[in-house]
Amino acid sequence: ELNAATDRTRLEAARRDLDAQRATLEATRAAANLARQMCERVEQLHAKRLSSQGQLDDARARRDGADADVRAALARVRSAETAVRLVEDALSHLEIRAPFDGVVAQRFVEVGEQVAPGQPLLELVSLDEREYLLVKDTDVLATVSRD
Repeated sequence: ELNAATDRTRLEAARRDLDAQRATLEATRAAANLARQMCERVEQLHAKRLSSQGQLDDARARRDGADADVRAALARVRSAETAVRLVEDALSHLEIRAPFDGVVAQRFVEVGEQVAPGQPLLELVSLDEREYLLVKDTDVLATVSRD
């Protein structure tokens, strides 16, 4: 069901989720940088025989895990961006804009009523009464000039 208030609430929630996912990505990138630095240090120590193979393996595993966490966080950001775009798209289908200043001469549906593609919605008459539109779905069906 298309409902502007519900979709606006969903959009607000999707934008908050996107902000949270972006913050998580930043934190994950910082952790990955630290893991890489630690791995480099352990590799240098291991090359001088000052750390064990187990310490090196552990540092590499932490580095690889942190890199995987960054990729996962980036995927969640992209998913959240898509969710925002989907709700914005849904909201865009709830609004009809007239291409000229005018008045509604006849309304074929009520506000909040669900409509089917191609269903007539309303008839618009320009303020100078030179043209009118029959609006179907979200497309203009016909423009007729009275000149």
